[in-house]
Amino acid sequence: MRKKKTQCFCLFLGTVPKVHRYILGNVFPPKYRAISGNHQVFRAPLQNVGQVPSGDASLTLEVGVGAGEMQSIQQVATAMTSAVDDVADQLEIQTRKAAEEGSHVTLLSDTTECELGRQLPSRFARRVKALSGPTFNVTFSAGAVFTIAAILTILPACLLRSDLLGLIGIIAACLAAVVMSTAAFAICIQKGCGYCCLMWLVCFPLYGALGASLFVAKLKNPVLDGWTGFTAPIYNKFFEDRIILSSLVGPFDSRVKASWLRAEEIYQEARPRVKAAAATFALHPYFANASKDLTEWDVTYYDVVARRLGGMWRMLQTHQRRDFVIEKDKCAMYRFFERNRLPSLPMLGVWTDKSEFLAAAKDGSAFAKATKWPLFVKFCHLTQGSAYSVRLIKSRQWVVDNWDEFELFVHEKWAYRPDDLTRPWRWMSNALTDVVPPGVMLQGPAELTFSPVVNKSVAVELKVETYWGQAYVANLIDGTDKNTLVFMRQDGTVQLDYYDTYLDELVARGIDPPPTHWQHWLRQDPRYVRCAWELAEKAARAIGADQVRIDVFISKASPDGCLINEDSLSSGQRYMHHGAFMAKLWREPHLKGWAHVSSPQLEPVHKIVRAELKQGGSSQKGGGRRDGAGAAGTARSRQHPRGGGRSGGRLKEISGRPQERLRQS
Repeated sequence: MRKKKTQCFCLFLGTVPKVHRYILGNVFPPKYRAISGNHQVFRAPLQNVGQVPSGDASLTLEVGVGAGEMQSIQQVATAMTSAVDDVADQLEIQTRKAAEEGSHVTLLSDTTECELGRQLPSRFARRVKALSGPTFNVTFSAGAVFTIAAILTILPACLLRSDLLGLIGIIAACLAAVVMSTAAFAICIQKGCGYCCLMWLVCFPLYGALGASLFVAKLKNPVLDGWTGFTAPIYNKFFEDRIILSSLVGPFDSRVKASWLRAEEIYQEARPRVKAAAATFALHPYFANASKDLTEWDVTYYDVVARRLGGMWRMLQTHQRRDFVIEKDKCAMYRFFERNRLPSLPMLGVWTDKSEFLAAAKDGSAFAKATKWPLFVKFCHLTQGSAYSVRLIKSRQWVVDNWDEFELFVHEKWAYRPDDLTRPWRWMSNALTDVVPPGVMLQGPAELTFSPVVNKSVAVELKVETYWGQAYVANLIDGTDKNTLVFMRQDGTVQLDYYDTYLDELVARGIDPPPTHWQHWLRQDPRYVRCAWELAEKAARAIGADQVRIDVFISKASPDGCLINEDSLSSGQRYMHHGAFMAKLWREPHLKGWAHVSSPQLEPVHKIVRAELKQGGSSQKGGGRRDGAGAAGTARSRQHPRGGGRSGGRLKEISGRPQERLRQS
C-alpha cells in the first residue's frame, strides 16, 4: 500500500475553429481550462487522497496532440472523445473502489496546476504587464520634466547663492526621484531588470550630484539637510566604515588583498606594545566609564566611537560631567594645552562675549599680540569641519576693508549650533555640543611647506590616532584631496599607505607610493613623523584617554618643530582595512582587564595639570614601557573594572584638591 502520486495531463491546441472550441468547452468545464493567447490548455487531473492497492498505479491517461498534427476537426474530436472516455471510465472504476475502501477520489483544485499551467501568467499578472507600458511612458516623461526643472533651478541657486532657489530645486529633484522610481519599476515589468538597473545607474549619480552641489555651495536647505541626515550616516556606516565593497572586490583584486595583509601585519606588530602600555597607562575614570559598555560586537572604528559617545551622553545626564569639552570646546582645549605646556599654536585671545570681540576687532586691540600674519579666527563651540568656522585674517587692514563681511561671519557663526549631520552618532554628539557655550579665539599661523602638487605653500598636518598612550596611525593632510595613512614601524622606518581616488578608499585598495612621489620626504627623514608621534603620545597621556586623535602640524623646514593643532574624541576619518584593527586595540584592554584606572577622585579632564608635563617631561620612542611608566602622571592606579567591579568605575564627585596631590607626587 502506498500513496498515489498526483498526476495530470495537458492537451495543447493551436488556433482552432470555433466548432472545435465548442466541443472542448463542453467536454472540459471552465474551471479546468486556462487560456493564454492562441493556446488553450485543458487539465483533467486525478488525485487519490486515500490508500489504493499498489497494482492500481496508473489512473490517468496522458494525451498530447500538437496543432501541427491536426488534419481535421474530425480527428481532433475523435482523439478528444477517446481520451475523455478513457478518463471517465477510470474515474468511475476508481470511485467505486474508493467507496468500497472508505476513501474518495477528487479532481485537482484550481490551485494545483500541471507543469505547463505554472508557466501561464495569471489574469492579474497580464493586466499589470499590460499597464506597465503606458505607466512607464507617463512617469518617465514626468520624471524628465522634474529633472530638467531641478537642474535649471539648482545650478543658478549655486551661482547666485540663493537659498530659495536651492529649496525649490531640491524639492523638484525629490519629486523626480520618486517618479523615476515608479518608471524604473514599470520598465522592469515590461522589459526586464536590466533596463531598471540602467535607469538607476543614470539617475542616482545625477540626483546625488545635484544635492552635493547645494552642500558644497553651503546653502541653507532644510530638505537637503533632512535627506542628508537620513542617508549619509547609513552610507558612511556601510561603505566607509565597514567597506562592504572591499568584500565584493577583494577576491578579484590583488591590491585589495595586499592592503588587508599590510593592515594585519601592522596590527600584529603593534598589539604587544599596546598591551604592555595599557597595563601601566593611567586611564582617567571619565573615559573608563564612557567605554565600560564596549562589547565584542563593536567591531569597527565607528562602532567604538559611537559606544563611547553614548557613555559620555549618559554621564552628562546622570552626573552633569562635561569632560568632553576637552574636544568639543576649542577654548577649553587650548587652555589645557597651555597649562600642560604642550607645544601648540599661539592663542592670542579668547572672547565669550560677541560684542566685546567685535569691538576689539574693529579698533584693532584684538590683534595687539600678533607678531606674524595671517591670523585665524576660530569659534570655540564649532568643532566639525562642515561648520566652516575658521576664517583667515590676512592683515589688520583686511578687517577694516571687509568689515561688513567679517561682522556678518561672526554673527552667523556665533548663532550657529554644531550638527554632526553625516555621522552615525549624530544625536549623541549633538547632545554634547548643545551644552557648550559660544565663544571665539584668535590664533597664530602654522609654518607652511611648499607642495609641488598644488603649487603653493600649505600647512602639513598629521592627524595621529593614539591608543593607550601609543601612536598607531596618522592621516596626512597636505592640501590635496588624496588620503594617505602614515605609520611608524617598530624599526623606526616610516610606511605610507596611499589611496589615489575616493573609489580606492571605498574598496580599500591602497599602495605604497613610489619614491618619486612628493610625500616621500617623510620616509627619507623619519624625524618629522617621530616628532609628531612623541608629541601625540605626550598629549594622550596628559588627557588620560584610551583613544584620542591628536592633530599635529609639521614643517619641512623644521623636523623637530611640530606643534599641536587640536584633538578629537570622535574622529570621522576613513581608515579602510585599518579601522577594524584599530577598534580591536581600543576595546581589547577594556574587555580583557588589561587596563588600569587612575584615582577615581581626579578632577575633570580639561582642568588637570600633569606634574611631569609641567616640568617638561618627555616621551621616548620604543615599545612597551616608557618614561613615567607610560602613565598620565604618578597618580595612583587600580585595575580596570570589568564585570562586577565595573560599578566601582562610577564617577565620584571631586573632593579635596587632587591637582595639588599630583603636583606634590
